[in-house]
Amino acid sequence: EKREDAFSVMVIDLELPEEAAGRMEQELSEALGVSREAGKCRIEAGYSGGANMQSEATVSAYLRSGRVDVLIAPEDQFNRYASTGYLRPLKDCALEEWEEAYEKEDLFYAEAVDYSESGAVRDLPFRPHEVTKDSACYGIYLKDEVFDGYVAGVMRNCPNAERMKEGMEYFLEADSERMKAGMEYQAE
Repeated sequence: EKREDAFSVMVIDLELPEEAAGRMEQELSEALGVSREAGKCRIEAGYSGGANMQSEATVSAYLRSGRVDVLIAPEDQFNRYASTGYLRPLKDCALEEWEEAYEKEDLFYAEAVDYSESGAVRDLPFRPHEVTKDSACYGIYLKDEVFDGYVAGVMRNCPNAERMKEGMEYFLEADSERMKAGMEYQAE
């Protein structure tokens, strides 16, 4: 019998060994208070958002599926998904207090592209720290040794919104034991 995921995270363009991901999944389950009967917390890593068209199509299909709660990606990839409507602004997730708690440099702003006015756009607006009248805060930069420089944000169609705040907090809190374990596996 297939169980639904209790919480799902997609990490783009980061090779995270299976053992490290498994350890993080277990810790995420504990942080969210999810029992095995309730489902599994899943961290999908290793996908590439821009290596080739097939890889990019796989990532887009997975994100559109409605099974992913949080996206973690390098800022250029994160911008692509924020600008094209895959992600929710933090204020729409009831996480607007984070915009006040974090420094401007820690927040990722993007402008959603309105395709009805401009048609197909080749270059997406890329201003990660710049607040404009058309931008919104879509993510927060992670500052730990495993995900350093990556941005975390909430999917527009996240299936587990009731666990969103605790799920994001897990990645925003740089727990030294978790990060040390992740770095050990990355080095191997």
